[in-house]
Amino acid sequence: MDHGPSRKSCCILDSGYFGGILIVSAICWRIGWRGGHDVRTGLIWEQSPDFFHGAWTEAIVHCQAKTIGGQKGWRLPSIKELASLIDSSQKDPALPSGHPFGNIKSSIFWSSTPSETDDIVAWHVSFFTGEVVTDQKSQTRRAWCILDRNEPPRQ
Repeated sequence: MDHGPSRKSCCILDSGYFGGILIVSAICWRIGWRGGHDVRTGLIWEQSPDFFHGAWTEAIVHCQAKTIGGQKGWRLPSIKELASLIDSSQKDPALPSGHPFGNIKSSIFWSSTPSETDDIVAWHVSFFTGEVVTDQKSQTRRAWCILDRNEPPRQ
């Protein structure tokens, strides 16, 4: 099934250290079927995440239950995947100029990554500031779900 014409744009993100790991990102996006496809990683990001707010375990279940464009298999991204979207030179949202996403401003999104040192906290990203921090899993945050694919899904 044809999902219409795709638009392609590239954004170069800053490099920086996160948890002792150097992250250097150049992301190219293909848009067409209600998802943003990162051709560098093969991940497909929701183009416009819904306004779900929930605790960490609820966010994981929310993504696992999601169906978008007939596609199942969505999941909550790891902190490394979620942080790879950040452009530290931008604020509200802290995403590259020209990004294809909506419903991101002033939002904090859970990652699937729990803290290695404290069972009651997990990592999240504030796309208002670009900060990557932990918080208690009982706090409510949004969920930005992804699919693992090398190409956009076909129906």
